[in-house]
Amino acid sequence: MSTEENFADADRDGLDRDFDAMVKPGVWVTRDGAKMRIRDMTNSHLLNSIRMLERNKERAQEQAIELMYRSLGGLHGEHAIDAGEQALDFLENGEVDTHDIFPVYVELTDEAERRGLNWFAP
Repeated sequence: MSTEENFADADRDGLDRDFDAMVKPGVWVTRDGAKMRIRDMTNSHLLNSIRMLERNKERAQEQAIELMYRSLGGLHGEHAIDAGEQALDFLENGEVDTHDIFPVYVELTDEAERRGLNWFAP
């Protein structure tokens, strides 16, 4: 399967939706594309969203690595290239957590803690 096919398949697993949610603080994007405030999510929706991000971390990390390799050739300037290579090194060799891939994960888990919910993966 080509890289383009991998990226095209991403939305079937909710990854594209999750990347959209990452960039809007306090907002989650549902499966059907509706936006909702994290604080307005039901407990079950909140916990299911946390677990979905945890399940998809490795696949999203692989896609981020593929994207970085594709992007490196388009970078110009020593600092940009160095930053790209450092990001790629971190994704390939670092201790990557779910919040590194999906920054919205921190907001979801913070909200779960605020509500006193047990969100830890079994």
